[in-house]
Amino acid sequence: MSFQRGRKDVNLARHLIGMAMASIFTVAYCLGPVWLLCSVFMIVLYPFELSTWLFCAPVIISFLYNPPQTPHLLGRMTPVLDYFDYDEAMEFSNEEFSKLFKSGKSIIFASVPHGVFSYGAVCRAIAGPFEFRRLKTAVAPAVAFMPFIKNVVGMFGAVDASAKGLRKHFKNGGIDGSVVL
Repeated sequence: MSFQRGRKDVNLARHLIGMAMASIFTVAYCLGPVWLLCSVFMIVLYPFELSTWLFCAPVIISFLYNPPQTPHLLGRMTPVLDYFDYDEAMEFSNEEFSKLFKSGKSIIFASVPHGVFSYGAVCRAIAGPFEFRRLKTAVAPAVAFMPFIKNVVGMFGAVDASAKGLRKHFKNGGIDGSVVL
């Protein structure tokens, strides 16, 4: 079964798989702050209960663990492109971008949809060549401190979107100093 979505036919199962993959972010954004708040209340109200520390353990581990960027994971997420009906419009080809990266130029990519986290950046990483999957995504500074959210977003490579964070990132030059907004 397929249906017309935007400019192309999309298999319904593939669309639903893409929705489930994209929903991981939404679940993290909803679950993280609530679990953090509940953990704080439990520690304040029941600090000596084993159940409190078992409940809080995932939050504590999330705070302590900084996930590595996982570009190999993106190749398995192509259904997300169908869910968002992703399309690209670029001034330069991927080959021209590669030449600019090799010369040490930092590039700012703009993508949509974008919010606290850029789904467009994930789509660009999925659709682009493998070497472009190292591009970092600019995220709101609060993302770096929220349990679960920082771990999910961190898999795709995140950089603080504050002026100070971006300036520091741009000093790397080339693809390591470029960012997707």
